[in-house]
Amino acid sequence: RSSAASDVYKRQALVLKAIAFNRQYAKALMNVLSPTTPFTLGEAGYFLWLNLNQNFPQNTFVEVCKRGVIGVDGASFNAPGYLRLNLACHPSTIKTALLRLFSD
Repeated sequence: RSSAASDVYKRQALVLKAIAFNRQYAKALMNVLSPTTPFTLGEAGYFLWLNLNQNFPQNTFVEVCKRGVIGVDGASFNAPGYLRLNLACHPSTIKTALLRLFSD
């Protein structure tokens, strides 16, 4: 393997390790900040799906935006009341988003 290819594999391994950490971190935060809010991380990937129907029953996505959280409206995926958050970011970004959603 060339040195450049080796570097790519090393970087890829680091990214996958970081995403695995963020998945566990998000799960731990959810269990502390909002243990009754249903969520899923799926089997793979880097998305956290939050079921916010009980937290924000009216205009879920508008309420999320008002709290300064950027995600994808679940309605785009035929899942109204859900929010998809990207976990391919720094852990502090995940913490900030979840604190904004679940702290009063």
